[in-house]
Amino acid sequence: MQHVRHPEILALGDAGSTPNSKAGAAVRNQAPVLVKNLLVAINGAVPAARYSGYSSCPLATARAKMLLAEFDYPLRPAPSHPFIDSTKERRDMWLLKR
Repeated sequence: MQHVRHPEILALGDAGSTPNSKAGAAVRNQAPVLVKNLLVAINGAVPAARYSGYSSCPLATARAKMLLAEFDYPLRPAPSHPFIDSTKERRDMWLLKR
């Protein structure tokens, strides 16, 4: 979340120009990384926290059903809830999105 040429600049979301899907899920995962790096940088150390590229896209598959595509930078599946299979269409996912 740190600029490559200007280390005093940290950003997230659309302003960060990260090569991932611009979604709320991405920002929720970027924010803790930015905070950790900012606190470290304020104290004069080198920021080391890294953002995995996590993002998610809700995909409607039928009326009142959807699945949640969750992935990282290399587009590998990155499920955020180990007990919920977000690759299968579900009504509860649709209700959550709605």
